[in-house]
Amino acid sequence: MSFLLIIPIMQGGVIAYVNVINPTPEQMEAFKWIDENTPADSVFLATMDDAYLLIGNTHRKDVLLWKTIYQGMMGNPPTLKEKEMTEIEVKTIFTTSQPNEAYYFLEKNNITYIYIRKDMHQQGLGLYLPTDTHFKTLIVTGDAAVYQYIPNPPLKGEKAKINFTGDPEYEKITSFIEKFWNGYSYSESGGYTPKEDDTAKDLEFGSAFKGCYDSNAMIAVLYAKLSSKTGDTKFKERSDYLIEWLEYKQMENGSFPGGMPPAEYTLTTAQTIYPLKDLKTSETEKIVNKGLQFIENQINDEDIKIAANKESSQFMGTDYLKLKTKSQVGGISPDKKLVYNVIEKQKGDGSWTSTAYENIEILKGL
Repeated sequence: MSFLLIIPIMQGGVIAYVNVINPTPEQMEAFKWIDENTPADSVFLATMDDAYLLIGNTHRKDVLLWKTIYQGMMGNPPTLKEKEMTEIEVKTIFTTSQPNEAYYFLEKNNITYIYIRKDMHQQGLGLYLPTDTHFKTLIVTGDAAVYQYIPNPPLKGEKAKINFTGDPEYEKITSFIEKFWNGYSYSESGGYTPKEDDTAKDLEFGSAFKGCYDSNAMIAVLYAKLSSKTGDTKFKERSDYLIEWLEYKQMENGSFPGGMPPAEYTLTTAQTIYPLKDLKTSETEKIVNKGLQFIENQINDEDIKIAANKESSQFMGTDYLKLKTKSQVGGISPDKKLVYNVIEKQKGDGSWTSTAYENIEILKGL
């Protein structure tokens, strides 16, 4: 028995030595949120490296590190088979492309919360966390994100693609959009590979983060209009579903995250709620008002944060993302201080940056 105890204690010492690193401010923001908003006995899913920081900063329990290291340190070491099984199950949850397999192991291990770092939205579980209704988005800081697993979500997905026959133009539009249906929403597949040092370009062209909330809002509005034009109820049903899905996926603070690594961007929130204003239903008004409150909280007189925890996207030079955020938010705001601030930064030749499409995007908001 004493020999069995020595092994995990030694393992724990090695883990502690290797993983004594300082978490980033954005990781600390997530840990603070966890500490203040989750029960002390919560069980988390995290990688081995992330779990060490998670346990150290929140005193919550994960599955992998707790089973393979800490359980032994507390006098109840797992068998080799139990240790190996836990490692396999955690790896499967993170890497499987079959959501039902992930659900099974999440429930088997009594996992309620999922903590992932910034590079984990690009494969396996990370691809469907933003879309699948089994997961509620709780906080997204850039370096980290926390989701809650919902075993029996109130909103079910797995709906079939829409197959429309009729007006040739509407057929083309529908056929193209339905290529991106994932069972819960519409999301891009493949495309631009994001660079961490170019947040603006990722928000413009990136496709690694599959939330695509702004695109789904536009599709909801488009399908509502197609239903009126064609009389086909499938469009109205899908539009109503997407609005429910957006309400479900909207974060508690009103934001819709985006980008890679994802964060609670002011711009993605504005771009999501803006098209919904046309529908003027009680459901869309609820989403819009909640989003507007989030946006309002990012505004300080003539300035605006690009995300809940980000003042700007770069330290020097023209901050295109900030200018675009100001112009698009200013365009839907009754207070025009942000718009005037953008105009004041316009150069003598009428441009803001040296890139044509960036100037067009800024102008679109005005």
